[in-house]
Amino acid sequence: MTVESMPPDMATNIRPFLLIVLGAKIRLILAVGELSDENEPGRSNDSTQMAPKRTQNRHHLYYHLTMRFPLSFGFFLLISCLSAQTYTYEDGLKNCDSIRQELNKQIAATGQWMGLHADCLTGAMLPDFTATTMDGKTIDHKYFLGKVTVINFWMKTCGPCISEINGFNRLKDHFGTEKVNFLSIGRTNEEETVAFLKLHPWNFDQIKNGQPLIEDVFKFGWGYPVTMLINKHGQIVECFNGGVIGDDGQIVQNRLTPLIEAELAK
Repeated sequence: MTVESMPPDMATNIRPFLLIVLGAKIRLILAVGELSDENEPGRSNDSTQMAPKRTQNRHHLYYHLTMRFPLSFGFFLLISCLSAQTYTYEDGLKNCDSIRQELNKQIAATGQWMGLHADCLTGAMLPDFTATTMDGKTIDHKYFLGKVTVINFWMKTCGPCISEINGFNRLKDHFGTEKVNFLSIGRTNEEETVAFLKLHPWNFDQIKNGQPLIEDVFKFGWGYPVTMLINKHGQIVECFNGGVIGDDGQIVQNRLTPLIEAELAK
């Protein structure tokens, strides 16, 4: 498995181990170096010849380790690569495509329909985009950093999308906007969004023209509604789709409340 294809959980789990090993090696090199003021082995002088055997052994170990500095440096580069490795949104879409292919094989083998779910994007970073809300606010990467964000994607003809709105309004009333963003993106143009919001009051930040954003940036391959929870670093920590009609948004409210609280506590 290459670093590029390493899942985010595996990269996260291995980094502390690599850092500990590298740290221990560097500390050993420094400690042994401090215990010996001798020159490199092979250089003959009076102090080296008269040094106690224990000091000479330490000196030899110090030389032995420092001669392997390229290996240590390579090890450091590996850790740097893992630390810098980002599980991008495109990586998330590739993961979804892989799952879709496996589902298609199972459908062909069993004849039973199996739908792709939005949770295949969990762990990916939110894609970079710029958009404008109905009240003129600019939405870009700065909007997300340092705050937890709830994003809901909807369609004007989607019954569960409409049913969830009251639950989302209650979530915003409960958490406020000081530490949490609430963003809504419809698969609609500006005119359709205005008409929809007149019928269904929704106190989220509403993207003015969400259709191209959904089609060209988010590229969903599943049904609506779609809900994402984004952490303070711009990572998708929860992503799910689907809903029910007639529950007044209680299901989505109950699901998101503890998740938001957990992210705020971090």
